Order: sequence, then structure tokens, then C-alpha cells
Amino acid sequence: MDESRKRRREDGARGGGQGPGGKKARGLAATVVASHYDAQARETLRDRASSQILKLRQFNNWTKSVLIATFLRWPGFHVLDVAAGKGGDLHKFELAGVASWTAVDISAASIHEAARRYSKSREPRAFGARLFVADCAAVPLWHRTTRAHLVKVANDARPPALAADMRYPPDYAPFAFDLASCQFALHYSFRSERAAHVFMDNIAAKLKPGGYFISTIVDATVLAARLARVRGVSPGATGFGNSIYSVRFKPDVADALMAGTVPPFGAEYHFTLSDVVDCPEFVVDFNVLVAIAKAHGLAFSFKAGFMD
Repeated sequence: MDESRKRRREDGARGGGQGPGGKKARGLAATVVASHYDAQARETLRDRASSQILKLRQFNNWTKSVLIATFLRWPGFHVLDVAAGKGGDLHKFELAGVASWTAVDISAASIHEAARRYSKSREPRAFGARLFVADCAAVPLWHRTTRAHLVKVANDARPPALAADMRYPPDYAPFAFDLASCQFALHYSFRSERAAHVFMDNIAAKLKPGGYFISTIVDATVLAARLARVRGVSPGATGFGNSIYSVRFKPDVADALMAGTVPPFGAEYHFTLSDVVDCPEFVVDFNVLVAIAKAHGLAFSFKAGFMD
């Protein structure tokens, strides 16, 4: 599912609150995700070319390309790339003629690889980049009280030989974005109500009036439909999948999904996809997502399925 939120006002209400599940459990989920993507950062181009889901990855990349091109309508945009990973969308933003690229990810190894990709260019890139490591659903990125900590963490982990025009971590001079993008990762913020609000505040706080937030998420209605189909054959089943992927819910979450009573936050399932993904994710109720975005000054604009 794709969706964008048009910026309705520069400053919105800042939400908070805790969702279900203990703080330790929510922190563990974030740690598992970071460790998983740290390991994935070591994937080579040869590994990727031999992946059994290569065609699926190419389709996903094409979908993201269309989405990004739709909202980067002219050159000169400043882009915030949340959960940027290894910089998989770097070339897409470059083709769109962006003025700057700010990339944030929970995985230090992935950000190092993104920095390497940015620097590995035969010609100097026409846009500057700012990269840093942070959990965007836990750290209020733009608050003064977190700056020194983020700077220290990023500098301690700074890879060598970066391009001269790359700032690592970003300077905190006034900075605003025309586009914020989060691809295949927003669901991690739904581990708790507070995490979802911290994430959305990080998006909204620096998005220009008239700017857009674009994202891809898992369709919760499809998750429910797939589970219902399996339960029609095997009552009490808690998941579904095949030789390529699997989705496994906790029993109480599976029952709630079937009853239409899934809690808005902390509804965890475990997702595996070939040798690419193997970590906990969280069900995203689209209506709840829209409400959170609205609370932070964003207005719903558009959504569509991948096949639409």
C-alpha cells in the first residue's frame, strides 16, 4: 500500500502515550531489527543477483521509483529518507535531481554502506548528503537535547574516506524538507503508541508546508484475509506463507485479527522473506495511521495498492 500525507501546517500537535507491551519488549524488537539489518548490510551485488526473490525486489524497486517520481515533480527538492537502509533509493533521488539527501537508519552498518555508495561515484555528485544512525521511532531527531548524543554516536562510527561535501552527521542548521520518504519500514514504529508519535513527529517537524510524506506499508486487511483463508482449512492457525515467505502471529494477535479487535499498537507478527527479512513487524491500522499523521499537522492525500 502506498500513501502520502500533504503538509497542512508547519507545526502540529505532538502526541505521546504508551502502547501495550513492556518497554523492555519494545526495545528488544528494535534491537532485533537493527541487528538483522546490520547483518544484511554485508550482502554483495553477487548475492543480490542470485537471490530467489530478485524479480520481487525489482518489482518493489520499480514501484518505489514510480511513487518517488510522482512526488518529486521538479529538480531541487530536499529529501528526508527515513529507514534509508543501505541507500537503495539513492539513485532514484539522484535521477530526480534532488538538492540534498538526508538519510537516517537504525542500522549503523547499513548507513555506512549508504555512505560508501554515495562516495563511490566517478564524478562528484550534484547534491550533498547527510547521514546518521538513529531509531526514528525512539529518538526525537530535531530536538536540541539529542544533538550532542547523535553527533557523538555518528562520529564514533564514521566510516573513512567520505566525500568532502557529505556531512556526517548532519549539521543542525535550520533545515526543511520538500519530501519525506519511508519505504517498507513504517510498521516498525507501531510497536507502541509513543513510538508511532515520535516517528511521525520526526517526519512532520521539518517538512515544509505543501511538502509530502510518502510511504509503503503492509495492508492489514490483506493480512486478515490471508489468515482467514488458512483458518478456513486449518482452524486455529496462527500464520501463513510458502517456501519464500512466512507470516506468524502470536495466538492472541491472530485471534484479535480475525475478530476485528486488533490493538492499534503492539500487534506483533514475525515476518520472513527468503534470506532478506527475518524479524518482528507490527500490524498497521491505516485509519490509526491517518489519525496520527493528522495530529502532527499532516493531511491525507492519496493511497493505492501496488497493483492499482
